[in-house]
Amino acid sequence: MKTAIPLLLGATLLAASPACAEDDVFAGPYIGVETGYESYPDDFNGAMVGGVFGYNIAAGDLLIGLEGRYAKPFAKSTTVTDQTQTTTTTDVSLKHQFGGSLRLGYRLSDNVALFGNVGGERFTVDATSTIRPKPSCAAPTNCTVRSLDVGFAETLFTAGADLEVGFADKWRGRLSYRYGNGDAYTRNTVAVALIRAF
Repeated sequence: MKTAIPLLLGATLLAASPACAEDDVFAGPYIGVETGYESYPDDFNGAMVGGVFGYNIAAGDLLIGLEGRYAKPFAKSTTVTDQTQTTTTTDVSLKHQFGGSLRLGYRLSDNVALFGNVGGERFTVDATSTIRPKPSCAAPTNCTVRSLDVGFAETLFTAGADLEVGFADKWRGRLSYRYGNGDAYTRNTVAVALIRAF
């Protein structure tokens, strides 16, 4: 048993090695640029741009990979809440998404592959609430303008699917969908990416 496991691992790596999969456009390391659109609850939506990097190994038509991702989101929202003696304006924006995923794929043809992925992501929510008193403001209410930092960090569980198409030597395009679920937000992302293999 002790020798069977190393032999099995060795055989798997040999089968998935670049020498055996040199015609497989999807195997090996890669890096790419990505752009897309993200949708959050309450019309909190916006574009994003970023990059991906990863490594795939091939075992026949099966593909297994790890991928890292960084993105700059542009989703913003402003909420105004009217109260008896104050008006509260909350401005929310997102910063610095980063995370990783495990990918499992199947090569549909020499240059087309479909992947599923699961992973996690973390991003910063930059939120500021500005509380302004109304002209009718009276003691004991605080009648001065106040600004509160209510930002926080959010962690999402992510799952999605990617369709990749090789169109030139070491180049491929990707269409992807990702769903994210966290404590404060859910997110739907549709994106396209241009990927360069090495």
